[in-house]
Amino acid sequence: MKNMTMGLAALALLAVSGVAQGADDDHRLDDAWKAAVEDNEGVLSPAQVSGLNILAYESAVARLCDGIKLDEKKFAASVAAVVTGGSALSEEEQVQRLTAVMFQLGTANGLFLAEGAMKKDTFCAHAAEEKADKDNPHNWQ
Repeated sequence: MKNMTMGLAALALLAVSGVAQGADDDHRLDDAWKAAVEDNEGVLSPAQVSGLNILAYESAVARLCDGIKLDEKKFAASVAAVVTGGSALSEEEQVQRLTAVMFQLGTANGLFLAEGAMKKDTFCAHAAEEKADKDNPHNWQ
């Protein structure tokens, strides 16, 4: 299950960042991404990890790319949708879940900031294309 979680998260990251495999992948921080997702097994589902990674990407884009800003209310609602989810969870499990969500979001944001800064022109050009795509839901203004 742990390998599947990491595999799904890695696929989501590649899809979100639009980075092709091969020479263009040289700036990816693969070992850091692997370490970032490996402790969430049983706390966050692969879909939740992927969702948080998308939110982290959106936040990093807003920090690095001119002309793209977060819609703070939409972003907060998207994060809250991942944080909630488990009225059947004990208080201890809810704390563990919130900790995992915040850790994953912060770690992924830092990794996207690092990767985006290394290839800022490409990173921001791709983000601008995503923002302009009317079929691509996002949390940018």
